[in-house]
Amino acid sequence: MSFASSPPSNMTAQGITAPAIHTTTRATSYAATHAATAGVIGPLIAPQYRQFRLSHFRLKRRLLPLLASLLLMLVSAAPLYAEAQTAIPAMDWATRPLFSPSQPAFLGQRSPQNTGRLRFPAESEEFKQQVKAQHARLTPHQQRIQRHLLRQRHTIEMIYRELDKRQLPRQLVLLPMLESTFNPLAVSPAKAAGLWQLMPATAKRFGLSVTPERDDRFDVSHSTQAALDYLTFLYRKFHQDLNLTLAAYNAGEGRVSRAQSSDKQRFSQLRLPAETVNYVHKFHALLQLVDVAELATHRPYSSHPIAGLLAPQRNTVDAHETRNAEEIQDTQILTTLFAKRTVINMKPISPLIPVISPDA
Repeated sequence: MSFASSPPSNMTAQGITAPAIHTTTRATSYAATHAATAGVIGPLIAPQYRQFRLSHFRLKRRLLPLLASLLLMLVSAAPLYAEAQTAIPAMDWATRPLFSPSQPAFLGQRSPQNTGRLRFPAESEEFKQQVKAQHARLTPHQQRIQRHLLRQRHTIEMIYRELDKRQLPRQLVLLPMLESTFNPLAVSPAKAAGLWQLMPATAKRFGLSVTPERDDRFDVSHSTQAALDYLTFLYRKFHQDLNLTLAAYNAGEGRVSRAQSSDKQRFSQLRLPAETVNYVHKFHALLQLVDVAELATHRPYSSHPIAGLLAPQRNTVDAHETRNAEEIQDTQILTTLFAKRTVINMKPISPLIPVISPDA
């Protein structure tokens, strides 16, 4: 018996198995193919690849210093913001100055603080004195008016968009303050309702549904569309005279038209209800208090994402309760301040849309 083992059947004389030979052959073939492909494609893509790497490198060189500078600014702003909050603890969105430091001009002049196309014919000295009296009556409540308007900023932004769409003066955004104190559920003794205090006949005239089941006057969007359509009609009818437009909105276009004559065209020359006269005076007084341009662009500082991160934490529950109590008090006082004193008799007004007889 021989102890010398014979090589397995799958071994060659050199000691390499048959599968290993095939593997080596494939690897050699792949390397040769890869080298040949690289020799053809490499020179084609090399310039583009180098250009890509170079552009990437340059972009990083430019962005990294900018990012570092931005981070440094944020870090530097944190102590300044904390110091400002400590120095003026009550300064937030509700107390940011909204009113013009100087009273804007009116009655035929353009105010730099108030934007919009306005036409105020020269009125009497008595008209100016009445506006000053209303201004003195409203001035003690200017901070309360400011807070209330800022609470309604979403509705005000929507009204601004609709005013611009119709090319109406932006000052008309203050009209709901006189009508309902921005209360969309307000109802007057004369059955006017909603944010704009539309009468049922006027609401139906401009496409709103007024039924026991559905009253669109209480819908902010629908009532705004109808009210501004009505104001557009009045503004054109009275040749862009804002005083006559306001008077017609309050007392009816028929009453204002009948009060006019060939020698009496200006608002102060017309015999109108005392409530309508005070209504126009009060609008001008409010217009002197509120900076309409600032109201249009006002954004609370706390809404900025960076400011929100840097702002000190407060007791949100107590702050919410305080704001609710303050809002209720402000609404009650302003509702009394701007409430209509008398109900205008609308019966003598001729129909808004004359009815044509079939026999005519």
